[in-house]
Amino acid sequence: MTVQTLEPQVQTTQIKTLKLSDYIRQGAKIRPQARYQLFHYDDFEHQWTSCALGAAYEAMTDDLVPSNLITMEEAFKKLREVFPTVLDDTIQWPRLVAPSVGYKNETAVIVTMVLNDRFHWSREEIADYLESRGV
Repeated sequence: MTVQTLEPQVQTTQIKTLKLSDYIRQGAKIRPQARYQLFHYDDFEHQWTSCALGAAYEAMTDDLVPSNLITMEEAFKKLREVFPTVLDDTIQWPRLVAPSVGYKNETAVIVTMVLNDRFHWSREEIADYLESRGV
């Protein structure tokens, strides 16, 4: 009598780690863009809006934030959990804005906030730039 042993079949799934730029793109689909705040209620349009980092936060957490408003510190804590070096690693400024902000490198978070609030880049433009820098 022959005994046949079966090897367990193990399925491996590759998990793709998303970058900050990917999360900004995903979150930008949720609501219109805000400036100067993670989230803002637009009284004229009667809807919530989110900045680039607010959009990333919503996409990372699947938490539609206006129902549970967070502070900037809470958002940064989550960013650091997902991207441990995002508040430390520096990137170059886009050439178009470098003369206005100085030519030194800055963290991706600061670049994102300045492009969103001061230069009024769309979240998609910010995501494209961050992606070009590997963020």
